[in-house]
Amino acid sequence: MFHLLWENPPKRYSTFRLCSIEEARQAGEPVIIRAVVVTAFTTSKGQLVLTVEDETGTLKVVFYRYSNYHLSVCREGHVVYLAGRIRGSQMDHPEILKEPPAAGLILKPVYGKGVRKAAITRALKRFRPDGYEVLPEEIRKDWGIPDLGECFRMVHRPASPEEVEWGRWCLALREAYTEMLKYSGRGEFSSSGYVINGIDEAVEFVRTRTGFEPTPSQTKAIREIFSDLESGRAMRRVLAGDVGTGKTLVAAAAIYGAVRSGYRVLYICPTEVLAVQTYYTLARMFAGKAFVDLDTSARKMRRSGDLPDVVVGTHALLYENFDGWNVGLVVVDEQHRFGVRQKEQLIYDRNCNLLEISATPVPRTVSLMLEGLISFSHLEDRPYPRRVETELIFAADGDFEQKRKKILALVEGEFKAGNQVLIIYPSVSSRKCGIPVVAGYEYWQRRFGSTVGMLHGRMKDKAEVIQRFRRGDIRILVSTTAAEVGIDIDNLTVCVVSGAERFGLTQLHQIRGRVGRRGQRGYFFMIARSRGAASAARLAVLCRTDDGLKIAEQDARMRGTGKISDVFQAGHYFRYLSLDDIEIFNIIRRYIKNINSREEK
Repeated sequence: MFHLLWENPPKRYSTFRLCSIEEARQAGEPVIIRAVVVTAFTTSKGQLVLTVEDETGTLKVVFYRYSNYHLSVCREGHVVYLAGRIRGSQMDHPEILKEPPAAGLILKPVYGKGVRKAAITRALKRFRPDGYEVLPEEIRKDWGIPDLGECFRMVHRPASPEEVEWGRWCLALREAYTEMLKYSGRGEFSSSGYVINGIDEAVEFVRTRTGFEPTPSQTKAIREIFSDLESGRAMRRVLAGDVGTGKTLVAAAAIYGAVRSGYRVLYICPTEVLAVQTYYTLARMFAGKAFVDLDTSARKMRRSGDLPDVVVGTHALLYENFDGWNVGLVVVDEQHRFGVRQKEQLIYDRNCNLLEISATPVPRTVSLMLEGLISFSHLEDRPYPRRVETELIFAADGDFEQKRKKILALVEGEFKAGNQVLIIYPSVSSRKCGIPVVAGYEYWQRRFGSTVGMLHGRMKDKAEVIQRFRRGDIRILVSTTAAEVGIDIDNLTVCVVSGAERFGLTQLHQIRGRVGRRGQRGYFFMIARSRGAASAARLAVLCRTDDGLKIAEQDARMRGTGKISDVFQAGHYFRYLSLDDIEIFNIIRRYIKNINSREEK
């Protein structure tokens, strides 16, 4: 009975409000009417037909099936309360209420497929909370939390919308407590961490080596990071910021502090292109201060003589042995491209500090951030304004051909103006996902000749292709998501994504970030094959905002937040919790910290 009630909360509630017959005719939604039975008779088809009236009018009511109960209640002259919907000029088979509705309304739960209301009703009557309570008496007493039986009653048979929300909140509190107990051995609850000092020296290092004064949000983020690093607790922090906000510069300050404090640093990137780019950036910045090496499938780091202070690499780092290296800081760039176990694989002991970087964190990370289980810093300042127009186009619409010609004309115009273009396709050669990149490359090459280049994950010369694109030898790059990160081209002004419904919001936002990076006007087109309601709503988010953190939050709401105590980074695993329940997590965190403090004493 517990599992039936816990696992099957109502999907929604139908609200029936008390109103007059005339108001009910105009409502177009479920209503309750109080009326007097004027006439009542049965038909040869087995129907019970009533005429009822109140001070505003009369109404025909039809019961297609009836029992002795109907005949006893629906007698001429009796007052009845009927709950249903008026269609046309009559109400078909309404529910007869045994008593007037409290507060003038009733809420009827609507369940998912396979859940029978009769089974829920029986479970509510028979359920006893003994043995199922997970909340400590301390929390229940402080917050006045009812027992489980009453909470289930409020959710499954509520008397008002307020009862629904209170019952859900109390069950969400239990769900959060259970989940956070599993998480409490990691993350913010970690007892100790490697201490890294030197914030003033780190800020000065960044200032002198880059020639730029850190922006206010960069300075704030550096101070927040060093507050963690100096605290003696293992840092678990996410650095969020859109393209062009200088996330790598902030990470460099943390890396400098770690090296200066005698620790080594691992810096993992999702692609070889980004790893190579980051390696050259850090190697130039740390010249004379630290030994930076690169470790990818194509190039292995040095393991003899002087060991590197900073190792930049791809997934190859996951398969290297760093035992005994005194790794004090792990930096994960574009964290949305890595799994939970992959990130934990790089943390050789719980004292190691972790900094994750992303413009659009994965749903699980968004949940952890908003719920206060990990810290996060947000870079808001941009050195250049964003002037990129985003448009969503559906291939099934009648005006698609006209819009396609508009895109072609724009590409040709930007090409003649000396600017560069990025065209993204969802797959290398399969047509199941739409036009493959190979076919797309042939199309664009026929139109623009040898200035068109191709990039995808199966190619061995990816770095060379990127360099040619950066030099301007390639003016139009046709690519898969291999171009999602690591491309920083000043003259890139147009991007077209074909089969946009096949991409995640975070991927699309990352791709859009390649356009207009120096403040010039840019254009981002998403072409979707069909106008599905869910797909259209998801893609429309990108048309409304260019804020990566807001996009990540919306992505989390749509895809689910995953499980904070497990490796699932998306999915709707919680029955009652939502991203809006920040207060609940703050409550549970305080109690768990108090419990841990008492146990340590």
